[in-house]
Formats: sequence, structure tokens, C-alpha cells
Amino acid sequence: EPASPYGMTKLASEMVAESFKPLGLATIVLRFFNLAGAYDNHQDVGNLKRLIPQALTATKDKPLMLHGENELWCRDYVHVMDAADACVRACERVMKGESETYNIGREEEVSVKQAVTMVESVTGSTVWCRTGERIPGEQRHLVANCWMAEHKLGWKPTRDLRQMVQDAWDSINNKLEPK
Repeated sequence: EPASPYGMTKLASEMVAESFKPLGLATIVLRFFNLAGAYDNHQDVGNLKRLIPQALTATKDKPLMLHGENELWCRDYVHVMDAADACVRACERVMKGESETYNIGREEEVSVKQAVTMVESVTGSTVWCRTGERIPGEQRHLVANCWMAEHKLGWKPTRDLRQMVQDAWDSINNKLEPK
């Protein structure tokens, strides 16, 4: 049972996808955990509602907002290129008429504090933070179980948190070379 409106919208979307099965239409649902890595809108990256780009663009005048005591809250991050690879593999499966739901993450628990520390390590700068009110319904720990993606799609992420932060930092600074 989802604890937040966001979770409810995800469940509703999955139910819609499931409703196509009796019609003979294959559907693949990919549950992406926190995407990170390169960003294509460099000017507005700090306005993204994602921890890593906000931490990368935090300043003393515009600090990173931590909600409640969430510096120890944990999330699972996945690089956008690893997610793209999962999409390609999922498309291959759906083209064969297969329907399934897959979690796409690293199965790695990363606390807000660890992510901020990694940003500081990559940039060599302090991430300015301040604490605000806790967001109602926000989950303290969200980590993917990617067994299905690994065993059925043959998918496994290859980029770690450092690479995600480095690619995000490089894209913000227009240093990222297409790979």
C-alpha cells in the first residue's frame, strides 16, 4: 500500500499497464529508482527536485534543503545511462510479447549524508545545507530489489555513485563528452 500520493500514482500507472494484458498487448513497467548522472538542461539543473543536482548547485545563499532529519534517510540511485540500457533490454522483451515489471536501481542503500559527502568529494567544495519540515509520507528507506531485471533482462548497473556525481558535475560544467 503506497504511503504517498507519488506512490499511489505509480501504482495506478502499473494497474493501467496491467489492464492491457487481457487485450493481448504486452507491457513492461520499469520502476526507476533515483536517476542521477548527466543532465541536459544545464541552466536549470538546480531547480530539479533531485538531491544530487541540488547538492551540486547549493550555495551559502541558496543551501540544499534537508527535510526533517533526513540526512540518514536512504535511497537507491541509478545512473541515467544504466537506466537507458535497461530500457533497451525491456523493449527487446516487450517486442517478444512479454509483460513484466522490473525495478531499476543499484540495490545499494545510499544515505543523504553519503550522497552529500560524495558531492563534496567530487567538487572539492562544501555543500551548504539547512533543515526544513519533514515531508509527510516520505519514506525513510527505499532500495530496489533488481533480481528480476538481472535474471530476466540480463541487466546490471555498471556505474557507481561517484560516477553519477562526476557525470552530473561535468554536465553542469559542460565538460561531459558523449560516450
